Amino acid sequence: KEQGDVDSAIIDAATKHLAANNIRDQKANVTDVWNCDFDGDGKCEQLFKAEEWKENGENYCFLGYLAGENCQILSGCCYPEYKEREPMDLYPMVCDLSGKKQWQILVYKRCEYESFSVFQSESGNFSKNYEIIY
Repeated sequence: KEQGDVDSAIIDAATKHLAANNIRDQKANVTDVWNCDFDGDGKCEQLFKAEEWKENGENYCFLGYLAGENCQILSGCCYPEYKEREPMDLYPMVCDLSGKKQWQILVYKRCEYESFSVFQSESGNFSKNYEIIY
């Protein structure tokens, strides 16, 4: 996605997360946005991914959920100081794993370690049900 195509509320929420993790003075680079009515109220909420990988710079990759003004960071990594490492990856998949018409987000993460996590939506917020680390 081009940054100009991303809603400013998403960029602002992601930038606040960077500042809270000591990555300051830059706007978040939001690369993907998915719209879905996660809570069944008829309004779309946004799931978004922000990432930037720079040689000798501040690096981050995280997944967030924005509903109105409520932003929740679900998974990811922020590195305010450069350390030599492999690039980070996050891949979300929205699904109904339980078959009960309730959304879950399955996330593959490669950061300090590789894992699969499942997040369950409850009253407009997500909580991590479990994580498999390998």
